[in-house]
Amino acid sequence: MLDVACGIGVLPHFAYQLYGLESYGVDLALTAMKIAHNEREGVGRFFVASGEQLPFANASFDYVTCIGSLEHFQDMRAGISEMVRVLRSDGTACILVPNTYSILGNVYQALKTGMSTIDSQPLQRYASRGEWTILFEANGLHVVRTVKYERELPDSLSDARWYLYHPRAMVRLLLTPWIPLNLASCFVYICRPAVRKEP
Repeated sequence: MLDVACGIGVLPHFAYQLYGLESYGVDLALTAMKIAHNEREGVGRFFVASGEQLPFANASFDYVTCIGSLEHFQDMRAGISEMVRVLRSDGTACILVPNTYSILGNVYQALKTGMSTIDSQPLQRYASRGEWTILFEANGLHVVRTVKYERELPDSLSDARWYLYHPRAMVRLLLTPWIPLNLASCFVYICRPAVRKEP
């Protein structure tokens, strides 16, 4: 498994611990890669690299993930094409991206303040579910399934306690089942490499 823009390597760590996957990660941040290398020893290998130029051979991975990072790439098309390139023909990609029409994010902020959600990211893009699908499919991925993401259910007592101290997050969690897919905060796309047609 390869996690593109992996930060300190949490997802590769879980993939290794839970499923025994040989796991790799790339990120632009040297400090994050040092932390991943030091704290995730035995998990896999971590590299300082751009998601637009992955340092791996074609068809190297069964799984490629990119969680909440593609929207920050300088060249999203190149990033998607690189994920396709390193993914095996029967492999799976999992990509999480933000929604322009997030009812609890951008839409709520627009109603309240007249502005979209503002954060400190120097480069942040949003798109609708259909627009993301078009982007993925134009660059070599076939979207198999799209899932909404708002908040995750607590799976431990400490997670449940965290929600008690964060009432807005609790409200968001309680509203999640009623939020339509097209109005979710984020989308998780499960994709496979598109079948290439012979010329």
